[in-house]
Amino acid sequence: MKRLIRIAYKILIVFLVIIGVGVFIFNTSLDDIEESVINTIQQNLEAPLILDDVEFTIYETFPYASVKITNLLVMESKEFNNDTLLFTRCAYVKISLFEILNKIYDLHSIIITDGKINVKYNDANTPNFLIFKKNSETQNPISIKQITLLNTKLNIAQEIPKLDIRWDLTRSIIKIEDQNYELNTEGFSNRLIVGRKDYMDSKKFDFIAKTKIKKDTINISKFNLQLADLLLIAHGNVYNGNTVDLEIACEKQEINHIIMHLPKDIQNVFSPFIANGKINFQSTLKGLINKDNNPLFEMNYEITEGYFELKSIPLKLNAIQMNGQLTNGELRNFKSTIISSNLFNAKIKNGFINGRFTLKNLNNYFYNSKSEY
Repeated sequence: MKRLIRIAYKILIVFLVIIGVGVFIFNTSLDDIEESVINTIQQNLEAPLILDDVEFTIYETFPYASVKITNLLVMESKEFNNDTLLFTRCAYVKISLFEILNKIYDLHSIIITDGKINVKYNDANTPNFLIFKKNSETQNPISIKQITLLNTKLNIAQEIPKLDIRWDLTRSIIKIEDQNYELNTEGFSNRLIVGRKDYMDSKKFDFIAKTKIKKDTINISKFNLQLADLLLIAHGNVYNGNTVDLEIACEKQEINHIIMHLPKDIQNVFSPFIANGKINFQSTLKGLINKDNNPLFEMNYEITEGYFELKSIPLKLNAIQMNGQLTNGELRNFKSTIISSNLFNAKIKNGFINGRFTLKNLNNYFYNSKSEY
């Protein structure tokens, strides 16, 4: 009984606080709140804000209050062609109820809906989003802790190294703490071109990432990427936007799910046969990525419950168990690629195969094996 009384007492206090804040708000000029928030944003930007309407609301983002901005347009930095950096049909700047009481508005959280973001880099690799004034130039510097993107298109274009991203983000929550960024994102990739390869063409994705950005280095402490039924786990570093040092792994994933999410030119390597089974692998990706260079790729793998069928001749292998290594070699291309198996067991129509093999040069296969039937 006493516990119920304590709970009821706490609920009553919260209710009275909300009523008190509500009374204060309705006795305060809403125009003052709206104007203060817009002024705080404007003081931190180099270019003027362009918008249609500003409205204070406490209902749409309860228990927070917020200032709702309709048809907000933010232009890119002056080094570019005065094009659009951000457009959103509706943005919410969340405000704590206690901040309203104190008339101090720290803009920590922003929600963007039905928006479009265009990120570009010029020939000097300078981005178009350097639109904020230095903190020393502003009376009320913005310290954003969370950005939420809903139904927003993200476009990123860079020439050197070649990067072209066209994503439709269903939902993306970005938490920021100093130089640490935590992302929880789901959406659809129309393209993700790095160099000459499109790594995510017409694919639904979902990823969680924890990163730290410092100068020219992105440290990725956690990256879990879900592509349909495929889950990949990665961590490592990206330097200068074009050099990688990553470790990528998966556990008990279906081989045909991996193949269907590879770039199309790599998928063509698998076209003469059908392959499936469960695979575990640990791999590394190291080196420069551009139109003339591929990074070094090395993998240790283990396959169980495998199946292989060659389309040109009636050859079928079942119950495949194997483990080995894969590398794209010294030239870092198909020609220098080597796939080796330290252990290979499979069931055929009239018996079993046990052995090991090496496969070289995916442009013109060279096969070497030692087997027992």
